[in-house]
Amino acid sequence: MGNYTIQSTAINKNRVFILQKSELEKRLDPFYYVPELLELEKKVLAKKPKRLRDYVLSISSGATPKRDEEEKYYSDEENGIPFIRVQNVTEFGLDLSDVKFINKETHEGYLKRSQIYEGDLIVTITGRIASAAVAPVGFIGNTNQHSVVIKTESKEVSEILAAYLNCSIGQKLANRLATGGTRPALDYSALFSILIIEDKRILEITGNRFDPFYHQSYFIEVEKAIKTSKFNTEILRNQLSFIESGNRPKGGATRDDEGILSLGAEHVNSFCEVEVRTAKYIPLEFHQSILSTETKLNDILFVKDGATTGKVGMINKSEYVSQNINEHVFLLRPIPSINAFYLINYII
Repeated sequence: MGNYTIQSTAINKNRVFILQKSELEKRLDPFYYVPELLELEKKVLAKKPKRLRDYVLSISSGATPKRDEEEKYYSDEENGIPFIRVQNVTEFGLDLSDVKFINKETHEGYLKRSQIYEGDLIVTITGRIASAAVAPVGFIGNTNQHSVVIKTESKEVSEILAAYLNCSIGQKLANRLATGGTRPALDYSALFSILIIEDKRILEITGNRFDPFYHQSYFIEVEKAIKTSKFNTEILRNQLSFIESGNRPKGGATRDDEGILSLGAEHVNSFCEVEVRTAKYIPLEFHQSILSTETKLNDILFVKDGATTGKVGMINKSEYVSQNINEHVFLLRPIPSINAFYLINYII
């Protein structure tokens, strides 16, 4: 029997494609075999790349101390150690604007293996897969189980790897290796297997990004126009009293009509409102363990990944207050002097 082919030119071949049995490897999920990703890997392999494992001297990940024992594990900025979460790891480096702090006893004891020091490479393994940052000069911190700390030969090597992982090529190759359904993740085997094209010239590019989408002239001109206008400008985080991503219990949310609503990207409609048609719930006890992301009136949900990235909606109905959010959205809470309706209209 001959091989099957798709003759139509009207379909997106990265969404509809046929895979021959002889082409199957150890993975059965279709995303792993998307033609665009296979072609990208082929081009990268032609450059005779290394793999991430070739740069790793040591690797470790942390854990998340229980919220109901906050006094035992957590601390304040003055006395604590920065506790890095996924939202703190960005392509621009570590963003510590909303960082949590653990006490020194936890840093030296329970989470000793996941300590972060200057020059270490931090890579996220869930949520925003393979986002990477390098610990700055003099930094001492720690991380939870959603990121890994990698010690390399030098700070320069870590910076090259971070820049590569954050670019479109690195992101596509890493996401192809992720496993899992509702919450994709990279295990150590997949992480070590990421193809790396080593090129020191990556650090010569202005800024921390070298993918072409980021550097389109349209974006540059818009940013320039804003900065040179007669109005005062501020970065978003300075207009917020709170920003954090949510979570769900192991096994995800349920459709059972009980517990606390778990609000996500699917609940942000096209009118910048939060609207629940298909409700999902988390147990009350889980909600109480993460009260930091309990919703309030006029909170803004910002979709941070998936097909609707960047979409925003406001909590403007009482039934959506005192609920919670999942890991696919950020909860933004404006400072008192900022009108939430103005902010949400500016963002869109």
